[in-house]
Amino acid sequence: MAKCEICDDFNEDHIDNEGDDSLYESEQYKPNLYFYWHGDIEEDYDMGEYECICVSCFNGLDLQGEIKWKKVKKDID
Repeated sequence: MAKCEICDDFNEDHIDNEGDDSLYESEQYKPNLYFYWHGDIEEDYDMGEYECICVSCFNGLDLQGEIKWKKVKKDID
């Protein structure tokens, strides 16, 4: 599923999961929108309570200091 938990914008992945082709007509449909996830891989960031948010909302939260960035080895050296 690719639907932002903050602004409700979504891409084709969300439509595929919902099976509702009328969603293509929605103003919230953004076919090229990138999403950040909490997933099976370890990310360099922690989005707190959110599982899936779009890049616009992610950037907004990051500017507000709400995204926690993890230290990676190259940051330590």
